[in-house]
Amino acid sequence: MNDVRVEFDNVWKLFRKGHRARSLRDAVPAMAAQCRNLLTGKRVERELGVDEFYSLQGVSFQVRSGECLGIIGPNGAGKSTMLKCASRILRPNKGSVRVAGRVSALIEVGAGFHPDLTGRENVFLNGTILGMKRKEITDRFDEIVEFAGMRDFIDMPVKRYSSGMYARLGFAVAAFMEPDVLLIDEVLSVGDMAFSRRCEKKIKEIVSGDTTVLFISHNLAAVRTICDRVIVLSRGSVLFDGDPDEAIRVYHSLVSGGEGVPAHGHPDIERLRFTLEDAYGSPTTNAEPGDVLTLDAELTARNAIEEASIGFFIRDVNDTEVYACSMESLGVEPMDLAAGETLRVRFRMSANLVPGSYGIGSVLHGRPSLDRKTSAGRICFEHTPNRQQLAVVGGSEVRGSANLFAGCIASVEPSLSAVSSG
Repeated sequence: MNDVRVEFDNVWKLFRKGHRARSLRDAVPAMAAQCRNLLTGKRVERELGVDEFYSLQGVSFQVRSGECLGIIGPNGAGKSTMLKCASRILRPNKGSVRVAGRVSALIEVGAGFHPDLTGRENVFLNGTILGMKRKEITDRFDEIVEFAGMRDFIDMPVKRYSSGMYARLGFAVAAFMEPDVLLIDEVLSVGDMAFSRRCEKKIKEIVSGDTTVLFISHNLAAVRTICDRVIVLSRGSVLFDGDPDEAIRVYHSLVSGGEGVPAHGHPDIERLRFTLEDAYGSPTTNAEPGDVLTLDAELTARNAIEEASIGFFIRDVNDTEVYACSMESLGVEPMDLAAGETLRVRFRMSANLVPGSYGIGSVLHGRPSLDRKTSAGRICFEHTPNRQQLAVVGGSEVRGSANLFAGCIASVEPSLSAVSSG
């Protein structure tokens, strides 16, 4: 189906930092001005006050039936505000949010639960709040409790639940109501690993039908696995909207560069080159477990850089970091570069990895020598995942990330009865 279930059209959301008028004399003029503007229909554009900020700034996107949209970004980027606008908990100051169909939201631990009621009572209360009829809840009650793994605690008051128990029961109710739109915030991170995997499986099952899912998570492996498309938020604005792998690359650059600025492309860097070589010095993207590899890195400075250091990291297909090191961690001191000078570093390593696909990323730290605000200390100039691809092929049927090249011997010992009879 191609119908739009969720649409954000130029959405802006303003917040105040809790500042209040100190006296009636301060409050009356502001209130009078607001009333005058409302009565006259006059819209006054003004600069933000010192106590105000936009959590969302001109956000626009559409999500269709059966589509799972991931939403990632640094803390404070506006992700939770976006979901609260979609769930109608918040209303935008500008723009519009349209959501079609029955909405189920899991955006806060314990939302919709009464602490003095039991888990059983709260399943019915929470289901009713989400729009389920009593018969629907009764028919699905056993499935909800079984999925949450709460059968031994379902008749206990929820005020005695841990945050993980809250999340498990809340997700189970939200997921089993068969919504048209399911909104999930990072709240799932409080569950254990086994429950997180069950949640991922359930979300995939939901999306395989006609349900639309908006999924916020810092678990990038889950985002890559579950989502059809991913939005990267930065300072309330959409920095990227598209392919999950590309979105994750944008996110890594964003958080590594800090302050919403991608780490690569720094004005002090003229060139940073990474080349992966085999044992014979030829460029390669393939290796067998245990092969000797060399990572040749060259950095050319456009402007002087003090204490320059190059490093690299390796991530698997689940975005799990399996190895990381730098010049310093290997006992080589950082070096100063004048404008135009090139630092060359060669990392020698063994491909002690199980067969699979890996990405090799680059890291560069240093101290700009020019008189700028950043010159007080060392900064991260560059942090780019997947600068090089590595396919490890062949080898034995082992699993995991590191290849420990374990050996094995086995023998069959005679039974004690056979020994005694002899």
